[in-house]
Amino acid sequence: MTLEFVIVNIGASKAHIVESKLTAKSVESKNNANFLISGFTVNKKMFDPGEGDLQTVQLDKTCSDVIRWVRQQQSSIPSFIFGGFIKYRDDIGVLRSTGIFRKYDSKKDSFIAVDDPNCEYAD
Repeated sequence: MTLEFVIVNIGASKAHIVESKLTAKSVESKNNANFLISGFTVNKKMFDPGEGDLQTVQLDKTCSDVIRWVRQQQSSIPSFIFGGFIKYRDDIGVLRSTGIFRKYDSKKDSFIAVDDPNCEYAD
């Protein structure tokens, strides 16, 4: 299972990734599970002003297996979410954050973007 999102440097100078944290979680489920996405790395570490880059995150086998197992064990399909942030600092010292939030779509067997500026944002 993979997730995709774009990181864009909205600043006026080069920016460098300084921190990232991504989590997949089951909600409204008998087996409430929470997984830190291990080994996540961004494709690029430095971005020119206005430059963006498509990021692809591969969920580890444990996370993917648990999602499929929980779906098989329950009569109703629980909701799964994926969220987190990526922080970057530009060359003039401004720290910015990009928020990522996806909801699992069982029909597509993938995570889709949530249209909510409080969850998906770039500042």
